[in-house]
Amino acid sequence: MADVTTTPALITLWVESVVQFSSQYGYLDWSAENIVGPPDVFPDYGDDPNAWASAEWTGIEWIEVQISQSLYITKVDIYETYHAGGVKRVSAWNPSTSSWDVLWQVSAVSVLAASRIFSPPIQTPTYKTDQLRIEVDCGPAQHWVELDAVKVTGYA
Repeated sequence: MADVTTTPALITLWVESVVQFSSQYGYLDWSAENIVGPPDVFPDYGDDPNAWASAEWTGIEWIEVQISQSLYITKVDIYETYHAGGVKRVSAWNPSTSSWDVLWQVSAVSVLAASRIFSPPIQTPTYKTDQLRIEVDCGPAQHWVELDAVKVTGYA
């Protein structure tokens, strides 16, 4: 009998909940909860109350999100809909060390006047996780950086 090797199937999940955030502009409009699920704003570009925006736009803001199951994450898609290019760092929660491990970061962000799906070339973690932390730098845009959704791909 021949050896049969199976490749695990890729799983794609939208963010299921928000764990924590640095701030939010409103409690309904521009709230952190607006990042949950598939995009509501993308592919549109602009200041939209259906995306997450921080209360301040003078520096680093962050949001911690959770997916419905732990995965070996291979890809993160961030739906940026206002002042795209502002994502500065993406980290994964390491349950073994109870700390955030940086998967991708950049020293200086850019400012784009268009929406985009940003898929940074992440350093794939060697452990399963169900939480991500996304940091944005609003300073260069001199305005809010708005995120509409996050999609995570990986193996169970």
